[in-house]
Amino acid sequence: MQIADFKIERYFAQWEFAVPYVLGASDVEGYRLSDLLALADDDGRRLWDALTLGYTESPGHPKLRAEIAGLYEQIAADQVIVSNPVEAIFLFAHAILQPGDHVIVVWPAYQALYEAARSAKAEVTLLPLSADNGWQLSIDDLRAALRPNTRAIVINSPHNPTGAVIDRATFAAVVGLAREAGAWLFSDEMYRFLETGQASPEAKPHTHDRLYAMYCADHKKKLPDARRADGFYLRGSVQRRKQESFSSPGGIATGG
Repeated sequence: MQIADFKIERYFAQWEFAVPYVLGASDVEGYRLSDLLALADDDGRRLWDALTLGYTESPGHPKLRAEIAGLYEQIAADQVIVSNPVEAIFLFAHAILQPGDHVIVVWPAYQALYEAARSAKAEVTLLPLSADNGWQLSIDDLRAALRPNTRAIVINSPHNPTGAVIDRATFAAVVGLAREAGAWLFSDEMYRFLETGQASPEAKPHTHDRLYAMYCADHKKKLPDARRADGFYLRGSVQRRKQESFSSPGGIATGG
C-alpha cells in the first residue's frame, strides 16, 4: 500500500512546536486536565479514577458512544465507532472501496479524504468548488461526475478551509443522487456546531442506507487530544477493519 505524504502534517511536524505562536491551528486552546476533570459528574470522575493504561473497547466506551449518538436523530450507540478522524477516513476507504471503484470528493479538501481512497486503489474525481458562488456544491456538476462505478461521494460541511455550509435543499439533493447511484455518502461534519449563520444539515441515516458521518469534538470542545469520529451503517465492516488495524482509540475520549 502506498499513501502519499500528508503535506499539512509534514508542515506541522516541522514547525508547530518550533515557533512561539501558531496561527494556523484548527482547534481552540485546549483545556488543562485539571479544568476538564472539574467538569466531570460523579460517574465520569469514577470512570477516570478507575482508568488504567491498557486497551479500551475497540469501538469506544459505551457511555461515550451513547453521548455521540445523542447528537444525531435516530442513531443508536451501537452504530457509533470512536476513533481519531484520519483513522475513521482510512477505515471507511478500506472497508468499502475496491480497486477500480470511483469516488467523488469535493475540492479543496482535507488531504486524507481523497488520499485514503487512492490508497485503496480507487479512482478519485476532485469536484472543484468556486468562490464565484460562495463555495457551494453544484448538484449539476456532481451529477455530471457520476459514473456507473461510483462507489462513494464525499462531502464536507461546514467546509474546510472555506467555512461554506451546504444548505438543506442541496444536502437533500446530494443524498438523493447518492441513493439513485447506489453510492455511499461520506459526510465530513468535523466543524459542525461552529457555524455562525445557517446550521449545517446533519446526516440522517433514515434518508439513505449507505451513509457514513464523521464528527469531531476537538475543534469546538477544547479537546484536541480527545478526538472522536462517528460513523453509522458501517459498523460491521468498519469495526472489523478497526480490530485489524494497529491503532486503537486512546485519550480521554475512549478511556475507561
